[in-house]
Amino acid sequence: MFCAREAARATAGHLKDPARGDFARYDRLLHSVYRALSTENEALYRSWASPTGFEQVLMAKLAGAVPEVKDRAEGSVHGDVPYRLLAPRHAKVFTDVVALTRDAGSHREDRSPEIEAVTGRYLENLRTAPETIEARVGRFFTHYDDNLVRHENAAEVAQPGLFTAVACPDCRQYVNATLVRCPACGSGL
Repeated sequence: MFCAREAARATAGHLKDPARGDFARYDRLLHSVYRALSTENEALYRSWASPTGFEQVLMAKLAGAVPEVKDRAEGSVHGDVPYRLLAPRHAKVFTDVVALTRDAGSHREDRSPEIEAVTGRYLENLRTAPETIEARVGRFFTHYDDNLVRHENAAEVAQPGLFTAVACPDCRQYVNATLVRCPACGSGL
């Protein structure tokens, strides 16, 4: 659950000593999460002027979620805040995309080359991360290989049989049939 650990900590502190317990830390965390999610959504919205720009921003978001998907799929306990949402390097990508596209105004210019420069640096850094290498992310995408490199010809990177979508029996979210647990709700598949 999003920020549940911090909420439980704040509640327990308040119940233990109402005079000293407060929710300030929890409140700051929620505001940070809200700002980060708003920035990510704005970056996706602003990149919509071209399919290429949108794909680049979406891929940066998905690549940042690799540890979370891996942990949830294995049934591991995951962090209180999902993926790298509050990590400065992750957040900077989306802040930079928003700043880059904000001056386009209502003209909705295609900024995909500039967006690619921003997201490309981030993906380049993620390529060498151990969790990215272990996750073999190419099996989840049609045009990307395990090293987060896009290939125009999907047949070059096809990994047949590795991703079959099935509906989770609890939440009905379509997920990879090879996973042990649903990454959306955590129930067994």
